[in-house]
Amino acid sequence: MDKDIFASDDLIGEFSLDFWPLFEDAYYTDKLQTFCKSYWDTHMKNELIKKGYEHVEEIKFDSKDDKEEKFWIPMSRLNQETNELMNSGFVQCSLRIYSINDAEKNIQGKGQAAPNNDPFLPPPEGRISLTLNPFAMFT
Repeated sequence: MDKDIFASDDLIGEFSLDFWPLFEDAYYTDKLQTFCKSYWDTHMKNELIKKGYEHVEEIKFDSKDDKEEKFWIPMSRLNQETNELMNSGFVQCSLRIYSINDAEKNIQGKGQAAPNNDPFLPPPEGRISLTLNPFAMFT
């Protein structure tokens, strides 16, 4: 969703990915599980194909590196006029699943709140800063 100030928020797009194999591995091993290229290629992709998941080929990794954690998912939304799904861009994601013991040792803030260090989440770019100074709002 986009975050509108004066109007209602709009749906930019959506995508559904079944992370069940990753959660299951994290639960049974009680260890950190990272969604990376090697995990996708060797295990999760095959599990989702067995379940009949139809969007397997749409998950893309930038790098040939097997440890690459950042992946791209396509976003789509319903065109109200034609009643068809249309491509609305891509979102880059990364995902780590921690056991409860590891999570308690490495406390993180919610969103960008402190402590913000694993991974560091920079402030969003391109947001309007509401102030009475027109020059500050312009920049």
